[in-house]
Amino acid sequence: MLAIDERQITSDYYQPNPELDLHPLLQEGVFSSQTIEGEVPIAGTDSRYILEIPDNPVDDTVNVIIYGFAGSEPAYRGLAKAMAEQQGLITLRCKLSRTQKIGASLHPSHLFNPMALSSKIVRGAIGALPDHGLDEKVNLFGHSMGGYIGTHIAHHKPHLVERLTLFSSAGLIEHSPRTLAPGVPKLLGRLASDILELDEFKPSPGDALHCLKHIVKNPILTLGEMIIVGKCDIRNIISQLDPSVKLAILQARDDELFDLKEVVSQVANSTDNFRVVDDVGHASPITHPSLIAREYADLLRESSNITERPLVA
Repeated sequence: MLAIDERQITSDYYQPNPELDLHPLLQEGVFSSQTIEGEVPIAGTDSRYILEIPDNPVDDTVNVIIYGFAGSEPAYRGLAKAMAEQQGLITLRCKLSRTQKIGASLHPSHLFNPMALSSKIVRGAIGALPDHGLDEKVNLFGHSMGGYIGTHIAHHKPHLVERLTLFSSAGLIEHSPRTLAPGVPKLLGRLASDILELDEFKPSPGDALHCLKHIVKNPILTLGEMIIVGKCDIRNIISQLDPSVKLAILQARDDELFDLKEVVSQVANSTDNFRVVDDVGHASPITHPSLIAREYADLLRESSNITERPLVA
């Protein structure tokens, strides 16, 4: 049983129940699954990965869940369980250890690109799949900043990726260090001014509101994310994806971080599938694990050989 680390829980997103190992909103599944844990050495420490394998999966391709910046382990475990036990999909997820988080914030190469470490961890876990009799050719499901990580992997390692699905992922509309979130704490403002050598730091309303959730816990990593988002428009990477990588977009109707019309007009034409999820917001994998698992499975079925629809609606 996985322990709940409340230090990684954002209260605005998810209220944990210490007596529950699964997400409290997780529906009962129709598939039974096996949980397998393993470790791979990354950045000087062992990084844990977790596989959820249904007894009778509807497809042999592994679906890699890439956490958002403010992701909590119990919440994403709920999403993985929903995919495995309700939709019959094999899932893989990785957890960034506390040691790695500290190392990422202090290591010069990760100061302005903390996502690089996350990318290495995901690729390391994918590389371990043959040890479990599974193919390294995977589907990537990236939530929030996890979509940037997934796009980075798909761009640089297209031979590993069958399909890339972005759910409310950072970088789908214009970004710059000045189009961040309103009300950034003074600590971050001073830090950004010093590092960026800005005379003033006045973020305007934008699409990085989720950065604020962890600013007190780790201002360096938060600043690093803001900078990398500011430097990278994910559409530029999408335009360079190998044609062999299938691309899909899941977009929350009430996502407070994105303008739906902008997303549709700028990326929908380059995707195999585009699906809007009604009445949910940016934290949907955390607050609606069963719903998002179903929507994701529907996307797969629309453009693959997966034809069976599990019983759970």
